[in-house]
Amino acid sequence: MGLKSLGAVGGESPVVAGTTITLKFGDDGRAGGSSGCNSYGSDYKAMADKLSFGRIISTKRACTDERANQQEHRFFQALESAVRFELADGRLTIFYDGGRSELNFVNDSSSKPAEQYENLDSPVALLASFYSAVNAKEYERSYRYWETPPGKLEDFARGAMRIRRAFQLIVEPPLRVEGAAGSLYAEVPTVIVARHRDGGERFFAGCYVMRKSNLSPTDVPKVEVWRIYKASMSPVAADASIPKLLAEACRK
Repeated sequence: MGLKSLGAVGGESPVVAGTTITLKFGDDGRAGGSSGCNSYGSDYKAMADKLSFGRIISTKRACTDERANQQEHRFFQALESAVRFELADGRLTIFYDGGRSELNFVNDSSSKPAEQYENLDSPVALLASFYSAVNAKEYERSYRYWETPPGKLEDFARGAMRIRRAFQLIVEPPLRVEGAAGSLYAEVPTVIVARHRDGGERFFAGCYVMRKSNLSPTDVPKVEVWRIYKASMSPVAADASIPKLLAEACRK
């Protein structure tokens, strides 16, 4: 398993760019992997959803990046204070610090999970790809689907981490695609049902605007794909009429 983020629940930080932290459990009661700077190992005990680790033993090589050294220290402290875990859909969450913080791992198998869908050939397919990346905690991938990303990657990732899983995406296919100044624009009315970190469900409705270049192939040396141009999503009541929400989403 490869670590994607760590920190307080709802405010996790993505791993430092260029570092890889892994965790593998053995049948002999030992666990270990790479901490980004060193190799490490420890005893572990798992029963039901409870999980604990013994003292961490590691090599002593320092990283050239001080942020990676600090991250490694936080990671070891997290393992040593682990209390329970959740495992689902190839993702492992280890709760530590009394359950107030978490380590988020994904299966690092070389095979690409089926849910990691990517298709940028249409506005609706782009939106499905975006939420597939969010669900898989691939925040860098979801970030690059924006034509002009909303802020820094770290801030974007923290916002996306508040959603444990967007488990229902409801859209109204664009009724028309309009062209302007060498571009094509498509509005996608959208409703999302998301499961948040606190376990509750949240409903959001709004409008995504997608854009791609409309220049001729001789003017553009590469194949143009759709990107998220802008979005406006707001919380809505759980009992709101979804057809009405979709009908009004892009009229504001």
